[in-house]
Amino acid sequence: MTTPHRQPPPKPPRPPGARPPGPPKPAPSKAAATAKAAFAKAAGSPLFRRARNMLFRPRNEWSTISGEFTNASTIYKSYVIPLSAIGPIATMLGALVFGKVGTMFGPVNAPLGAALQGAVAHYVLGLASVYALAIALDVLAPSFGAQSNRVQALKLAAYASTPSWLLAALLVVPQFGLLVLLGLVYTLWLLALGVPVVMKVPGNAPEKATAYRLIAVIVALVLILIFEAVAGVFGA
Repeated sequence: MTTPHRQPPPKPPRPPGARPPGPPKPAPSKAAATAKAAFAKAAGSPLFRRARNMLFRPRNEWSTISGEFTNASTIYKSYVIPLSAIGPIATMLGALVFGKVGTMFGPVNAPLGAALQGAVAHYVLGLASVYALAIALDVLAPSFGAQSNRVQALKLAAYASTPSWLLAALLVVPQFGLLVLLGLVYTLWLLALGVPVVMKVPGNAPEKATAYRLIAVIVALVLILIFEAVAGVFGA
């Protein structure tokens, strides 16, 4: 006896106006999956979190930074060295594509050799300027009732520089060089915000905290101008 063939149940009718189902989406390529995984890994890295928090939650982040136990080598290897390379790399790409380099005063024509020399000089002197600012902040600390601590001062100088380093990526288009000034302004504001917290100015001396902030900003601005001028001697 043969078993009767069962018909599959009819599909429910589509609602009026509904689009017919399209073809299945193709699986992401291996390269896309790898890039997505790499981005997710970078987004979860301590460097990314620190940079993001310095930009968008600086008050809370300065409190966290103030209590961290670290050393100068770790600060440089994990933060200063990679982030400060953004500007020089962007400068080289801009020179390669446009034949110009972006500066805070506008684009400047530069052959590739001069752009390379300038980028290297900016990178090396940028690393030095962070430590020079840390020394100045440390030396000034006792005058304002703050604690003299070279590592704390280096934290302040390094992490306050975050906006300047990140916005330096705009130098890949030389015409955007003027926008780097926005990063400098934000850096100076972060520095002023973090001085009393990281250098532990007594809470009962607001006038000393204000004075320390002002002097720190002036010293940072002077050092930046000096190092920019010295870097300009070596290239574009």
